Amino acid sequence: MSTDGPNPQISGNAVRPSWAGNGESPWRRLGFEIELLAPAGSSRADLAYHLADSGTDTGSDSDTHNGTVERIFRFGSEPSLVPGKPIFHHLSLAQRVRDAGGRELCIVEDDITIVDDLDANASPSGDWYRIICDDRRLLRILESTIDPELPSADAMDICAKTFDLRLTNLAGGKIRLDDADGATVAIALPQGGERERVTEIVLPPRRSNLEQSLERVLQPARDLGFTIPSEAAVHVHLDAQPFRNSDAMARLIRLFGHDRERLWAELQTNPRCRRVGALPDELVSDAASGWLALQDWTQLEDRLRNENLSRYSDVNLVNMLDPAQGPDTIEIRILPGSLDARSILDRVAFLEERWWLGW
Repeated sequence: MSTDGPNPQISGNAVRPSWAGNGESPWRRLGFEIELLAPAGSSRADLAYHLADSGTDTGSDSDTHNGTVERIFRFGSEPSLVPGKPIFHHLSLAQRVRDAGGRELCIVEDDITIVDDLDANASPSGDWYRIICDDRRLLRILESTIDPELPSADAMDICAKTFDLRLTNLAGGKIRLDDADGATVAIALPQGGERERVTEIVLPPRRSNLEQSLERVLQPARDLGFTIPSEAAVHVHLDAQPFRNSDAMARLIRLFGHDRERLWAELQTNPRCRRVGALPDELVSDAASGWLALQDWTQLEDRLRNENLSRYSDVNLVNMLDPAQGPDTIEIRILPGSLDARSILDRVAFLEERWWLGW
């Protein structure tokens, strides 16, 4: 669903609160996750190799011709249909793109929320596979053992030999690893259903040349015929440290929680995007009343830890409360899907202004 239409209006009347001083705005160092879809018959790997061998990284002085692409695993989780196992953890294949100087340009990976535009019955294409496991710790151990460049059969054979597991080849190209008691440790599954077309571009945080950095990956994607999926969103990551302040955090909670319907309309949030949700009502109410801003940060942080927050809220505060589980960031999850850098940055500027104003 494309929303590269009229952008939110920015007045330029935002006023910095006294605690902010004259330093850099906390909205200046940004990372992005942009959800796209490769044309039928193509894959996210095609974009990765194109990026490695085309153009110049306008955010640096290095030519990206002769850049490199590394196949890697990305760790994730998904709902399970197996009784008593609410969540499965998985390793899915992705590509890390580096420029000629070795600097990371981006990662292109799968996103399990993108499904509507895919042919769910399509046969696996090439050696795309994923590994699933019901134990996060076991899967992390397997991840440290497997070379993602290997085909699934070779990768699972190495795991079996390393940990003395029994390997069983199943119908449909599946490979199961069991322990000595017959309990399943992990299963490798061929990746069908056109999952290789799903392309989430993950750009590392940077402070400068944001528009050029975004266009550096979006222009080639447009040229190759990539499109915006039905459920698409753009996620924006901000450094968490500046928001470890009660007034800064209260403003953020008020912005994303006080008038959620209006904010979605202003941003043109995609109503079909998945894994979003409202912040707790009482927390939003206390932010709107001004009560949260008066609390000591230690008190407010303790309260946030006890709120049972979800990382799949409109604004994800979970990462900053437990950086070991992810990047130490605030993640904004409700920008609409886009293939245009200016459209994305205009919406970020809109949110920044509303945050300064205490909207």
